[in-house]
Amino acid sequence: ISTVLLLLSPGLYLKAQVVYNNGATVSVGSGSTFFVSGDFTNASGSVLNNSGTLKVTGNTNNQATMIGATGGTLSFEGSTPQSLNGTSDYFATNVVVNNSAGVTLNARLLVDSVMTFNSGIIHATNISYPVVFKSSSSISSSPTDASHVNGYVVKEGTGAFTFPVGDTARYQPVGVNLSSNTAGMTARYHPSDAGTAPFGTTGFSSTALLYY
Repeated sequence: ISTVLLLLSPGLYLKAQVVYNNGATVSVGSGSTFFVSGDFTNASGSVLNNSGTLKVTGNTNNQATMIGATGGTLSFEGSTPQSLNGTSDYFATNVVVNNSAGVTLNARLLVDSVMTFNSGIIHATNISYPVVFKSSSSISSSPTDASHVNGYVVKEGTGAFTFPVGDTARYQPVGVNLSSNTAGMTARYHPSDAGTAPFGTTGFSSTALLYY
């Protein structure tokens, strides 16, 4: 796709093998599904308005600036390892993880509403490319040992939140209840010895970590 406007009306299902959006506008209407059986590239200067569902079995590459989510869902649907790449953040309203082979982040993935863990691990081991949950976002379909984030997760905003983190073999959630969070809180699970409890209060907070 290079010079045309692609508009999927509500209820329409379109399947393509490889999509390279080179400066065009791709709009997926509410209730529609755009299934890409291969790689999806959104080049610099392109526009993606996804109010429906974008399902991708290959790699997703985003070079275009996304200033916000548009109400739709990005679904990772591959059967072999996938990756999210690009020079710009990928901003989605909803994200579905549905690939038992896993997804590696080489760009930041911003979730505005709901992330659903059906199958597979999100690998976000580079702190520059975390999964970012915006202030109004949440998690549906509880993470499991087989489906969670191996790496860095950032939570923006305040209130109760459970970081869906683990080490690929085990889901090891981290729960917080944030009363103040101006810069976003980052968490990652490390499968190593934290030392001997009780833990001190020499960090940024005067509240000691809980131990059991």
